[in-house]
Amino acid sequence: MWSLGSHRSIEPAEVLLGSVRDIEVTTAGIYVSGSFNRASGQNAPGLALWTGTKWEPIEHPADDPYRVAVADGDLYIVGDNPNPNQYDDWVFRRRNGSWSRVGSVAAPNSLSLPYVHDVHPWGQDSLIFAGDFGDIDGVTQQSIAVLVGDSWDSAGVNVSGRGAGDIVLDAIRTVETAGDTLFVAGDFNSLGDGPSQRIGVIISGQTTPLGDGLGDDGSNDRVYDLLHSDEGLYAAGRFDSSGATRLNNVGLWNGTQWLALGDGLGSREFDRIESIAMSKDGILYAGGTFTDNLTGAAGLAMWNGSTWAALSGPPNGGVQHVAIDSLGHLIVAGRFDSVGTVAANSIARWDGTNWHAIDGGLTIATQVEDHRFRDELRISVYPNPATREVTVELSGADQVASIVIADVVGRIVRRNDVTGSQMVLDLSHFASGLYFVRVESETQSTVTTIVKVAL
Repeated sequence: MWSLGSHRSIEPAEVLLGSVRDIEVTTAGIYVSGSFNRASGQNAPGLALWTGTKWEPIEHPADDPYRVAVADGDLYIVGDNPNPNQYDDWVFRRRNGSWSRVGSVAAPNSLSLPYVHDVHPWGQDSLIFAGDFGDIDGVTQQSIAVLVGDSWDSAGVNVSGRGAGDIVLDAIRTVETAGDTLFVAGDFNSLGDGPSQRIGVIISGQTTPLGDGLGDDGSNDRVYDLLHSDEGLYAAGRFDSSGATRLNNVGLWNGTQWLALGDGLGSREFDRIESIAMSKDGILYAGGTFTDNLTGAAGLAMWNGSTWAALSGPPNGGVQHVAIDSLGHLIVAGRFDSVGTVAANSIARWDGTNWHAIDGGLTIATQVEDHRFRDELRISVYPNPATREVTVELSGADQVASIVIADVVGRIVRRNDVTGSQMVLDLSHFASGLYFVRVESETQSTVTTIVKVAL
């Protein structure tokens, strides 16, 4: 996983846009993790708590904490292994003020890095970890594991992802629970011993698909978020339909069939909904990367049970998370620095009428030396956009160590050691979209972007 943050105390020469990668709403406030190192001007290396009146930075042992959860009064984070050249992710728990490591997340195969997409409470003392990984502390159930107290267990199912060779594309992205029922969704096309298109249900180890599932077989369709309510199970992501029922990135499973929510959301090919939340009065909020021509919504919309509508003054960047706080207000987080006319760094609050910044928000502070390094190290990528492979040329480098490719939410999808001034990268197994390419040496780094398009 990729962070622009730092555990060092730094004096900022420039403040850059941060990015929230996870939020957890609790009675104590809102826990936030992501790519930032400042919370309202205070040093906060990727983890902070908004108490309702102020930001409290949280010291932690992880390198780049990208997932945060609370269960039974304990705080959990998932982040990079802090040891150099170790590519497993670590799970940490803070109990009674002290941190301890409770799990090591291994890669799903030799060509990929591990990633936990969702951490979800189950019952009073259990947490479900779902994502793209091979095992956690030796529990070999790919893509899903359950932490019960201090012990890891599997959900008792096999998950098959899409891809070629030994590359598996993010098997599980989100989970939701309803009593003893576990809903799972993501990129997979089989669950247990049978087919299950992107979504399924697990009860006592037995798996069942939900109707025709979501999306088309062999496509880049995926489910990003689930939400269970009295009406049924809401699913959101990037998908056109379920069988013959057109959904357009969002749908409702009522227990027997998938239902459309109006015309759905999104008018472009790669539009997607990344997060959904429901208020106490039944308003469904959807956030993501989309432009909807029918409603005029851009990245944020609300469903009142019959129609979609845009919220006034949407964020000027991508929305990665929406949630409802203890006051019933909408919390929006992602990568932006304003909402309408309100300056708001990476996180904002909607009270039903107006937008509010959450103090100074979350940012990245850089040092002057970083800019000198980036000016010396130059990178050229072509062709761009690309369908299958790109050539990367380097100049001004002093023993470049690695090239790291990350998607738009900061998840590392490829890491290569580098020797020489040119190399060819295979993108054929990448989903279509925007990627960041970061070249790192012992003293320098620089970043550019590439666009992968369908063949």
